[in-house]
Amino acid sequence: MTPHNIYIVFMANYDAREIFYTLAPGQPRSFDHILREEIEKAGFNLEFSSDASDLEDAAAIISWEINDAILNNIIKHPTKNCVLLTFEPPMITPHYYHPAIKQYFGTIYTSTDDLVDNETYFKLHTPSRSHLKVPDSLPEFSQRKLCVIVAGNKTINRREEFYSQRRKVATFFTKTGELDLYGFGWQGMSSWKGEAGNNDKWNVLQNYRFNICYENSGPDGYITERLVDAFTCGCIPIYLGPDNTSNYIPKDCYLDIRDFSSYQSLYSFMKNMDQTTYDSYKAAARKFLESPKIQCFSAEYIAKRIVEKIVRNLSNY
Repeated sequence: MTPHNIYIVFMANYDAREIFYTLAPGQPRSFDHILREEIEKAGFNLEFSSDASDLEDAAAIISWEINDAILNNIIKHPTKNCVLLTFEPPMITPHYYHPAIKQYFGTIYTSTDDLVDNETYFKLHTPSRSHLKVPDSLPEFSQRKLCVIVAGNKTINRREEFYSQRRKVATFFTKTGELDLYGFGWQGMSSWKGEAGNNDKWNVLQNYRFNICYENSGPDGYITERLVDAFTCGCIPIYLGPDNTSNYIPKDCYLDIRDFSSYQSLYSFMKNMDQTTYDSYKAAARKFLESPKIQCFSAEYIAKRIVEKIVRNLSNY
C-alpha cells in the first residue's frame, strides 16, 4: 500500500499541531496553515515529528530543522522524497548549507541565489504573512508619525551581519525623537514602545510613513517579508538587504540606505518628503503588489510549489 503521510519535522520546542492547525480570530493565515491545506488538498495526511524517527509510513518528509539525530533518521529514507526548508541565511544556520546535506535531502529550498541550481537547490523567499495587497482604508499621510522599527535587537560575531547596522540606525533616530521602536532586546532605549508580535505588526506599521527594516545579513537574493509587510501598510521601507534586491523588487518602491551618505541626510530626506512624493512610492508599491513578480513572496504560491514538486517526485519514483 502506498504511504499517504507527509511528515513535517519541526522544532522540538514548539507545538507543531497548534501552529499548523490553530488560527486565532483576526490572525492572517500563515505559510504553515497554507502548506497544511495544500498537503491535504493533494490527498495526503499531515503528521509531525521532532526527530524524524519511526517514519516508515512516510511518503515524503519536509524538515524545518536539522541536527545529528534528525539526519541519522532522514538518511533511512529515499533522498528524493526528503525536503529541507532553509528560511535563514548561511550566517544564521551555517549547518543547513554544508555540502554534505545534499546526501540527505533531494530538494533544498534556499533564498541564497548563489546556491540555486534547480537540481537540488531551489529558490525560496520567506513567505509573507500579509494579504499582499494594500487595504482600502489606511491612515493618511498627515495622520502618520515619521518612522518605526519593528525588529529584534540581536548580536552575532560575523563579518556579514547587519544587526550592528540596525542598532546604529536605531540609536541615531532615537536621538531625533521621531522613532518608535518595537521588538525584543531594545529595553532601556527611550524610543522603545514594547514588543509587537506577528499579529500586531500591521496595526503598528500603518501608523508610520517610514519603516526602517534591515535584514539580518545580505547574501544575494535573501529578501524576507520585511519589504512586503511595509508595502501592505502604506509604509515606505528604508531598507538594508542584498545588493541585488532590485532584481526582485522595483527600486522605486523603497529607499536603499546605501543611497544616502549619512543618517542625517536620510533624516533630512524623510522630513522634507511631501505627500506627492510619498504617494508616488505608495503607488509604485501597489503596482508591484498587483504584478506577477509578487508571487515569489506569496505563501500560497510557495506552498503550492513545494507540494507540487513532492507529488512529481513521488510519481516518478
